[in-house]
Amino acid sequence: MDGATDVGVSVARIDLDDVAKARLKIPALRHDKAISIKHS
Repeated sequence: MDGATDVGVSVARIDLDDVAKARLKIPALRHDKAISIKHS
């Protein structure tokens, strides 16, 4: 069971890393953040 959990955590970490990279590459995702910053 612990091994399976570790694998899940590893996948989640990779996913977050990909999301962070995608935000830098895809203007639409950055646009979303820009709107929030301008709105504040």
